[in-house]
Amino acid sequence: MTDVYRLYNENTGEHFYTADLKEIDTLFNIGWNYEGLGWRGFLSGDPVYRLYNPNANGGDHYYTASIEEATALKNLGWIFDNDGQPVFYSGGNVNLYVVYNPNASSGSHHYTTDVEEYNGLLDLGWTNGAVAWKVAEKGDLEDIDLSVLPSPDHYIIERIGKVYHRPTCLKVRKLWSPFRKVTDLTAEELLDQGYIPCSLCRP
Repeated sequence: MTDVYRLYNENTGEHFYTADLKEIDTLFNIGWNYEGLGWRGFLSGDPVYRLYNPNANGGDHYYTASIEEATALKNLGWIFDNDGQPVFYSGGNVNLYVVYNPNASSGSHHYTTDVEEYNGLLDLGWTNGAVAWKVAEKGDLEDIDLSVLPSPDHYIIERIGKVYHRPTCLKVRKLWSPFRKVTDLTAEELLDQGYIPCSLCRP
């Protein structure tokens, strides 16, 4: 399985979903807020595509498991992300819901496994509620801005790579346990030993 993370742009109102840590790093560094684990999905199954609308105010992304819908949007001027290759795959028993905000230009579609969030948006006037596709496990949204986290009592270091992280770091979750360990060393001591701070969590 793979973790799919959720980020939020306060300036445009758009949420963005990705399993690519490089994308997360890039968006986080230009001001997007990290909100946690959107869901867990499989590495194979029915493909899900991501498209981008450059004509929307602030830009807008749309995700669909229908290649016909994706192609129709492309013909209307939307651009395939990821070189037209799937960004996710549909599979599992957990519903991933989508709702539509008819008053929004950017972030007009929202995707969630949280039934309360889904119903809450419908109560606020969002429409077209439906199951977008299936996923393996529900998300675990944290609503954490990593840039304002206090320094932790302990850091986690990579056994290979000489990088140290906050315990909450996304990249740490991707590391297989034999390749990471908790250390009592301070940031200064780690730097003296040749370790470098993670560019994502900025310890």
